[in-house]
Amino acid sequence: MIYQILKSRHADSPETAVTTAELMEITGLTQRQIVAQVEKERGRHFINSCMKGKGGYYRPRTRADVAKYNKIREYRIAQTAITMKMSRKFLKRWGN
Repeated sequence: MIYQILKSRHADSPETAVTTAELMEITGLTQRQIVAQVEKERGRHFINSCMKGKGGYYRPRTRADVAKYNKIREYRIAQTAITMKMSRKFLKRWGN
């Protein structure tokens, strides 16, 4: 559903990304439902997201788009790992 909307609107770059608000208007879904639907569809389709400007979702046009997306995701994973390391130390001190 979301992927098809992105395809029909030629959302193939951050500049042409479809915002969550626009997707909510088109689909009648809530913001939370949009996010859940995107995550579900990412199992079958590659859907990029961007936070700059008005933000939104788009289909990657180039290999560079995918590489940039991966770099951002890998950075977030690394940051989460750091946070988890500290929380595990904290729990270990508590004996859990």
